[in-house]
Amino acid sequence: AMADEKSLQVDVSLEPLSTVAEKSLSTDSLKTEKDSRSFEERIVALIKPAVIDQPNEEKVQADLAIVKEKIAQCDKRLTDIKTTLDSTSAPKDGTKSESGKIIEQLKSLRIQIREASQEKEELSQRLRELKFTREAQQKHLTDMRKSLKYDDVQQVDEKIRELERKISYGQCSDLKEEKRVLTEIKQLTQMKSVIAQFNAQRQSVVDDSDIREDLERKRAEAGAKLDAVKKEATDLEKALEASRGSKPTGERGPSRSELWKEQKELYGKIKIYRAEQRKINNDFREELNKFRDYQRLFTNYKRQLQKIQAEQRRAEWEARTKEEDKPVDADVPSDDPLVGHPWAHEILQCSDLEKMLTSLLPKEIKADVKEKEADKAWLHGAAGKMSGKEDADPFAGLAVKKSKGGKKAAAGRLVLTMDTVAGLAAAGVAIPTTAADIPACLATLEEKRKAYTAMTEADRKAAKARSSAAASASGGARG
Repeated sequence: AMADEKSLQVDVSLEPLSTVAEKSLSTDSLKTEKDSRSFEERIVALIKPAVIDQPNEEKVQADLAIVKEKIAQCDKRLTDIKTTLDSTSAPKDGTKSESGKIIEQLKSLRIQIREASQEKEELSQRLRELKFTREAQQKHLTDMRKSLKYDDVQQVDEKIRELERKISYGQCSDLKEEKRVLTEIKQLTQMKSVIAQFNAQRQSVVDDSDIREDLERKRAEAGAKLDAVKKEATDLEKALEASRGSKPTGERGPSRSELWKEQKELYGKIKIYRAEQRKINNDFREELNKFRDYQRLFTNYKRQLQKIQAEQRRAEWEARTKEEDKPVDADVPSDDPLVGHPWAHEILQCSDLEKMLTSLLPKEIKADVKEKEADKAWLHGAAGKMSGKEDADPFAGLAVKKSKGGKKAAAGRLVLTMDTVAGLAAAGVAIPTTAADIPACLATLEEKRKAYTAMTEADRKAAKARSSAAASASGGARG
């Protein structure tokens, strides 16, 4: 894990490329299609996360071991105390001694204490419920009384009759007032049922003072009984301590009250130690989560940085390639039409292949070709006339010796070099297998050479783009 942390803290500073500086291609001017900022600005805009050290797991384990050791010591002491209490509670001779009788009485009194406490709690709970019920009824009646304008049904009937007489005698000034009177009559009619419900609930409320007084009296009696039992238990505990203290010093057992007190303290210590243990684990887990978040952010930062650097290198390579594709002698004046021609390499390759294949023609076919192409400079000898000597033709040594069979020689299989086969394949010309196929091949090469001569720089760029696209497609298919 420490090795991984060291590998994360690597230097990710970007160094300039000297090759680009020599060609005066400033990287500030190199842009990507997705972002108009320079590569340096994009790198500066990246936010490198603050370094967070990996949490020390060994230290955490050591702290946990110390806490566990403390808990183990407390558990061991608790086991000893429990053994001591069990051994002192039973008589050794199998008979009930004075302290044994007191212990039995204490057990009986503790049962009575629990029963008295439970009885007192039940009485208190009944009193609380009674008080809650009475207060809820009083509140409900008070709320109903506030919402009622009248507390008697007869008053409501009298008001309804008065409003009905007003409508029947036509005492309303307009239709709006008549609608208001009808609405009021409807409300008063509904109020009659509410008044009846209110009166019924008010009559159902009974005086529970007698019940409450009886419960309070019983609770007081239960409390007095509980206090008396507790006092008796306290006296018995003192008598038990006194009976144990009356024994000789060598036979006197440990104080049970002190053992109980120590037991309670040990339980408290264990609780504190376990809380400390949980805190150590939670702190370590929180630090580990922060470190993992830092690792994720730093990995994302490095990925973005490497992506920008890759785009920068690609842009610089394209700029260098564009500079290198320019002809070296583009600015040199020359009368040769091939100098500076974008397809000069292909034209010269076609010319060399024509010379090579012409040297392989039989004599009768070669004579016809020489008559047709007598104006080509590369077929003339030093005297300016056609020369049939092998030393005048640089490709004469590549020709295969032909037998004197005439037609049999023309029908023989050609033997071509690997360079010749590769050149014909690159030019897109069918490879001749016999001497009879050479004239057609020469005609195709001549057409190719004329086509290359007519092409321009734009055609060169288009062909290069098609080649790059085909290479990318084949690479993607393999991947």
